[in-house]
Amino acid sequence: TRAFYLEEMGRSAADMVPCPLPTDAPKSPAPPPPHNGFGSEADSLRNCHSLIPRPPKHDFRHWEANDGKTLRFTARFERSTGSVTQCSYDRSSPSVIHPRDERRFVVTLYLVDNTVSVYEPPVRNSGIVGGKFLERTLEPVRKPNSRAPYTARDFYVGAALTIHSHGFTLLTTDSSSEHTMAELGL
Repeated sequence: TRAFYLEEMGRSAADMVPCPLPTDAPKSPAPPPPHNGFGSEADSLRNCHSLIPRPPKHDFRHWEANDGKTLRFTARFERSTGSVTQCSYDRSSPSVIHPRDERRFVVTLYLVDNTVSVYEPPVRNSGIVGGKFLERTLEPVRKPNSRAPYTARDFYVGAALTIHSHGFTLLTTDSSSEHTMAELGL
């Protein structure tokens, strides 16, 4: 190879000595890879920083201050004219109620970890089985088109939330949730 470079390129071994890199050049940290869906996002991020994975650290003061506190709201599906809520009925007729308009839900935000659950109380003779609509998960529910999770500031009467592609409008809250919101200054 040295003979080839000398004959064909006219370069000797002295011309091809590697240049020393400057020692004061800052290294830019590599961005973390996207979350792959296994475990929580905090677990995956901790695995990127160390070969021996350790569980993520929790804020125990926040945990202790908000343990058992919830914000509970009644909600309904958000009214829109999109294809999600279109049906073949004549909506101008007063005797026909759109099936998405009459459904009511209980949306609960757990302040300890900002997780959300949605429950649909059973209604007799409605044709819709009540129960868990969205079970509380390990990860907080994220805002649409964002990595930021919903927080207590996003929950108030009249708020429109999108939870896993379902639009909800918060209608009312109970007295304990009002008391908790007053404690938090919301």
